[in-house]
Amino acid sequence: MAALTLLKRAHVYAPDDLGVGDILIAGRQIAAIERGLQLTGNVPIDVIDLDGRPTLYLQRGLPSPHPDPDGHAEVGSRPD
Repeated sequence: MAALTLLKRAHVYAPDDLGVGDILIAGRQIAAIERGLQLTGNVPIDVIDLDGRPTLYLQRGLPSPHPDPDGHAEVGSRPD
């Protein structure tokens, strides 16, 4: 498993409908949500093309009791 995962052409709800875009996940955090996200460098990355399918939704995990100072949501985080 690579340190980075790029979900290409995901239908994004955050919580409003943002349409089709790309989501970069670094470890357990969402690092970026953009349209046409391009990455350069020599870092291993898993790319998953979701083809804009409306049957796949990304939702934020449960809020952490200790929020990140930079406001990033943790993927799959749970309160203690």
